[in-house]
Amino acid sequence: MSHAVVTQLVLMWQMDAYLESVAISVDNPAILLERNEDNLLRVVAAANAASGIVVPA
Repeated sequence: MSHAVVTQLVLMWQMDAYLESVAISVDNPAILLERNEDNLLRVVAAANAASGIVVPA
């Protein structure tokens, strides 16, 4: 398994853990992402690009 795949899996796990822990209320709105692998990979790629992180292929 490549480093990029491992990195993406870890980030997806972190995203899932975050979404499961978010308490949604009027005082604490949250944007819920579909638990869709393609959507999460796009979020990870966008976050990496915005932060300048280069994920090796």
